[in-house]
Amino acid sequence: MNLKKTLFLFNVAFLFSTIIFAQNKVTATEFSDVYILPMKIQGKTFQFLFDTGASKSLINEEALESLEVKKLDSLEITDAHGNSKKLGLADLGTISIGFRDFNEIELLILPEEGNSYRDIFGCQKIDGVIGFDIIKKAKWKINWSTKTFEIGENLSEWDLNNYKKIKLDIPKNSHYAAVKIKANGKKFYAKLDSGNNSFLSLGNRTYSYLKDKLGNLHTISKEGRTSTGVYGQNYGITNYTIFQEIKIDKISLKNKIVMNSSTTNNLLGTKFLNNYITVINLEDEEILVHQMPGDFLMDDEIKKFPVDIKPNYETQELIIGNIWQAHSTKSSFENETKVLKINDNDVSNFTKEQLCQFWNNDWKTLSSLDELEIVVEHSEGNKKISIKKEDLLNKDS
Repeated sequence: MNLKKTLFLFNVAFLFSTIIFAQNKVTATEFSDVYILPMKIQGKTFQFLFDTGASKSLINEEALESLEVKKLDSLEITDAHGNSKKLGLADLGTISIGFRDFNEIELLILPEEGNSYRDIFGCQKIDGVIGFDIIKKAKWKINWSTKTFEIGENLSEWDLNNYKKIKLDIPKNSHYAAVKIKANGKKFYAKLDSGNNSFLSLGNRTYSYLKDKLGNLHTISKEGRTSTGVYGQNYGITNYTIFQEIKIDKISLKNKIVMNSSTTNNLLGTKFLNNYITVINLEDEEILVHQMPGDFLMDDEIKKFPVDIKPNYETQELIIGNIWQAHSTKSSFENETKVLKINDNDVSNFTKEQLCQFWNNDWKTLSSLDELEIVVEHSEGNKKISIKKEDLLNKDS
């Protein structure tokens, strides 16, 4: 009887643990190729960006209003553009993602003043960032196409026989993981950054090095907003360069477009990762990848309108966010000007909800067209302009 009872209890415990592992999946919200996970703190659910490129996790000041907060010392943090700011730290006790609890986590407090996340995400709620300090405490199996994040303790929980290994380099006492890259045979490292929606973004130093070593690279540029970081908008030139071969550790890709703006770091982002099912294993300094079916990273050309039209969620307007320098009609525009009409649709007096509705739905249809009629504000008066897409960069040009 005792043996049967022991076996029964063992089977129940095994079944219970199996159910827990099977259920330890979290469905993310995708926004512009970055991913947001629900996180529980003190019984309340918040929305946090999953960001391997952030050295420490952080929480928006507004989210703290409903929580019991133990404030700690402050810490100076520098973003990818070299901007530094001293931020406070908070101990909020146990935080949970799915069924996985994380303890002894100090969250940086991002103050309401100067917080740019509302500008980045618009109508998508975001309360903070899951950074390297949390991500390294577990193993993560991510199916980017289904937006499913599985959180495990051991790799043996998953069948990984057909996965390729990408070796990571995590310097001692550092809070980031780097990947070895070759661009047309020239070596450098890039930070693994799931909070960046590029394929591969080069910092200025690496970009200058490659231009010097490789000579006449085929590059096009646009001017205006380069990116939005934690500390606000960044402006300048964004360059797009085509490389005949990019190697991510041992994975070789042909005719890839790589970007550069005013960042200090090289970043390997989600437009590379989301072509795979990805296992992030920071403890063993590796990621494991299994290629998704279908076309793979088909971005070896840029067919664009002369300007990038973007939402400004603060003013509830559409604006000219960037001007492509290689485009034949670039001289017709002034940066940061307001768009009044698109194909006879009045877009000048949105409420926040209407802007969200337009950007999430109507703009996806309009931006797929090859030609648009727009009216913009201009220093010489309102202008009606026909804009057409042009092939600005491809491997045969």
